[in-house]
Amino acid sequence: MVRIFLLLVIAFGLFGALPSQGQAQSLLALESDSKIQPYSAVGRLTLAGTGICTGTLIDPNTVLTAAHCLLDDSQSGVLDPSEVVFQAAYRNGKMIAEQRAAQITLHPDFRRSDRSLGLSNLRYDLALITLDAPIKRPGLRPLGNPAPLRTGDSVGVVSYAMGRTEAPALQDLCAVLVETSGMVMLDCDIDKGASGAPVFATIGGQPRIVSVIAALARQGGRKVALGSALAPELDRLRAASRETALTNGRIMRSGGAKFLRP
Repeated sequence: MVRIFLLLVIAFGLFGALPSQGQAQSLLALESDSKIQPYSAVGRLTLAGTGICTGTLIDPNTVLTAAHCLLDDSQSGVLDPSEVVFQAAYRNGKMIAEQRAAQITLHPDFRRSDRSLGLSNLRYDLALITLDAPIKRPGLRPLGNPAPLRTGDSVGVVSYAMGRTEAPALQDLCAVLVETSGMVMLDCDIDKGASGAPVFATIGGQPRIVSVIAALARQGGRKVALGSALAPELDRLRAASRETALTNGRIMRSGGAKFLRP
């Protein structure tokens, strides 16, 4: 089972008039070591043994994904961390590292009880997964330095999705159609299961994460992807994660996690 946040957007007034859509590039399967290396911090999240989302290692201890990926079947509670596993650069049964979650932190403004999952909630559809041990591997560079983005920017998306859960795929390049009020609309070719996938901009020859995929949508007959503008929200999310760790008696350090004795 793959998880996706489905939303039908009908009114153009929600984002205003959209620019014309360019030619979308086809997806490139990242099955070889050389192709996946620049995106080795991206991995597959397996959820309670059945669900799949995409996540990104942003420091050795922490994975960034979409908050709705981590809701339980009731959609109001959160999965037990022990049921969440991150598989870095997973493809066709191989991976750089595999680590289980120890803590889950949803963005403090994400409303789990909002069954409509409207646009006002999408900008906060972010979560951090604290791993039960740090991932440190040669050649694996966490992507924890977000960059701002603007309407018209060219971006790429790396995701696992329906029909391609065994290897990630890259669409590069697609475009930021609109960025407004913390929400981002993209013409990227995503599919069911792409929830939590990182959106990248190439800056100085290196990928920088700028957004996280939250939803598929249609506007004016056009398939689009929706996500949050990550840069303004990641610091708040990290602060919430640290607060949760302290509340649970867990102190995070740059080199790993240290547990306090009761």
